[in-house]
Amino acid sequence: MSSLRPFEPADIPAVVKLRSRSFRQTTRADPADMAAYLKELFFDSPWGARAAPSWVLPGDKGELAGFVGMLTRPMKHRGREIRLGTPTQLMADPEAGPLAGVSLLRAVFSGPHDCLFSDTANDVARRLWEGLGGATQHALSLMWERPVSLAHAAAAVPGTSLPARAARVSLRTLGRGLDLIRGDREIEPPADLATRPLTPADGALLPELIGRVSLVPVYEPAVFGRQLEAINSRSRGAMIADAMIETGGKVAGWYIVERRNERWQLVQLVASAEKRTAILQGALRAAAKAGAISLHGRYDPLLAPSLGALEARISRTPPWTLVHSREPALLRSMLDGDAFLSRIEGEWWLDF
Repeated sequence: MSSLRPFEPADIPAVVKLRSRSFRQTTRADPADMAAYLKELFFDSPWGARAAPSWVLPGDKGELAGFVGMLTRPMKHRGREIRLGTPTQLMADPEAGPLAGVSLLRAVFSGPHDCLFSDTANDVARRLWEGLGGATQHALSLMWERPVSLAHAAAAVPGTSLPARAARVSLRTLGRGLDLIRGDREIEPPADLATRPLTPADGALLPELIGRVSLVPVYEPAVFGRQLEAINSRSRGAMIADAMIETGGKVAGWYIVERRNERWQLVQLVASAEKRTAILQGALRAAAKAGAISLHGRYDPLLAPSLGALEARISRTPPWTLVHSREPALLRSMLDGDAFLSRIEGEWWLDF
């Protein structure tokens, strides 16, 4: 195989073909649709890392033997501007051998980013990452879930038999009915917090709202607006993004939730330590009103007191969250939970 080289627009058709050989699942079965998405993401979007390119590995017969995409985000670490890199779509031709993936990830690790963050890694990717000097962020590899409807009990009935399906329908109907009677006072946010749609300009408030956290994203309004559009597109229009407003008009925080089925997901929650429980209550309430049976999300040490107060269930489910930095202080911030790293900062929101 030839040596690695930067990904160019002319490589897109070959990457589409390589992806079809490497991954079984896709949301873009049409090759033309996938090609258009690759071009928009890696060459036309604010996250396309032109200063830190994506990489392709040419094969022996003119085809591509490997690819890894790179996205870049501006961050601040203790006030210093840095670049966070998110590798995505690491893929190698099955016939290329194990060294193809190693070569691609070595290129990522030796790139100009100050730190790296990956939040959708499987076991194979984790072993490769750690073998090259990266680390697993175990806290961010946990998940939490909190029921918002008594219909959630239906999900506990196993099996595909007719009695099992009938039991789930009955429990779901009964649960929805009891919801109307009982409600869930624990997910009612304080009455002094109003709700309005989240705007691109609100993103600039993040550092002020989350307080003393060493590593924080920098959200420019135009870029944050495009991020919201991308998440809404991923959820096929089933996204709720609300800011919660204190009396007097001050933004107390915001939440972004999205639906894929009856189990909605928290994409991002921004608030000060004093307001996190109230903003989480707002997110739970929004999901419940939209018909969810539960809300779940990736565990975040910053949210731990609020998740405990609202009796969320914590579990270890795939995938893994991985981090890397050549700077010990920066790596320590990422490993110790002294960092704001939501679903937006990783690759979870991508729509492949």
